Amino acid sequence: IEARLPGSVGHTGETGFGDPQVGGTLFFVNDLERRRYSGLLTLITLPLGEYHAKNPDVSPGANRWGATFVYNYTQGIGRDWVLEANLEAQFYAKNDDYFGSDLEQKPLYRLQAFASYDFSQSTYGALKLVHADGGELKLQGHTLDATHQRYT
Repeated sequence: IEARLPGSVGHTGETGFGDPQVGGTLFFVNDLERRRYSGLLTLITLPLGEYHAKNPDVSPGANRWGATFVYNYTQGIGRDWVLEANLEAQFYAKNDDYFGSDLEQKPLYRLQAFASYDFSQSTYGALKLVHADGGELKLQGHTLDATHQRYT
């Protein structure tokens, strides 16, 4: 990972393995004939990656646990159309060694909607709409300005 961080003169970087994720999807509906699917994807981020406490902004590991939950509903319409909706929530544990301080992050929530059309077996076009809210950061209990994410 290499980056030029705000306020720095040059680039900084670190190498190593990032935090692994483990998880899977539990399907509530898996109807191939009607092209209807629904499931809950659960991913747990394990803080096992290389963490560089002196350079945490470009560290491959985050030094914290994480959990992501994505509920998906997919419906085929006719032969060529597919509509999808995702509800996503990301939760983060505390990083207790962010430049020697505690870094906390509030949950981040997303709603995603997709519409796709199959022009052929190998070509499709799609539209995607995403709305997100949350993810505010706190350092030593103080909210960091402009870290709350809200976008569409």
